[in-house]
Amino acid sequence: MTIDDWDQSFRLAYGAAFSPDMSIDYPHARMVTFDGSPADNILIQLWQDGFGGIEKKIANYQAKNHKLKGIRFEYTTEDPYDFITRGKN
Repeated sequence: MTIDDWDQSFRLAYGAAFSPDMSIDYPHARMVTFDGSPADNILIQLWQDGFGGIEKKIANYQAKNHKLKGIRFEYTTEDPYDFITRGKN
């Protein structure tokens, strides 16, 4: 999959959420290009850590003094973004 395969609205929202940069024009986000450059690889890691990196997020949460009463993850088998952490059936 390349960045061109992604839905445009998802790409803009994802970039704004996980690589924001208010010094650049709308959508105020650094967008990945998958060109293999070191700068792009850093952005890719930021984007992957958005939904991915679940082990680190869980460890950070467990270190806090307050606890959630519940949590819900939704994922569809039709989702083309394979870097989103998949749950067990």
